[in-house]
Amino acid sequence: MLRRAEGELAGDPGSGGPDPVAIPYDDGARLRQLADLLVERARQDPEFGRDLAAWMREHGESAGEAGAVYNRIGGNARITGPVVQGRDFQGPISFG
Repeated sequence: MLRRAEGELAGDPGSGGPDPVAIPYDDGARLRQLADLLVERARQDPEFGRDLAAWMREHGESAGEAGAVYNRIGGNARITGPVVQGRDFQGPISFG
C-alpha cells in the first residue's frame, strides 16, 4: 500500500526500506500514532488517500484480533425490543 516514488511497495525485499512492524491490536498508543501518520500522509498525497480509503472499505471492519467480534447498533437506530449480538451461539436464547 505504501508506495515509493519508483512504484515499489515500502518494505519490499530489495527496496532498501524498513521491514514491516507488527503492532499488537491492544497497543492503543502505537495504533493511534499509526492512524495519525496515515491520516497525515493521506492529506499530503491524494493518491495514497484514495488507496487508503479503498483498503479501509475492504479491510477496516474486520481488523483486530483473529476471531474477534465487534457488534454495534448505530446511526439513527431505534431499539424497541431485545437485541442479541454475538458470534457462535450454541443453545437457546430466551427473554423472560
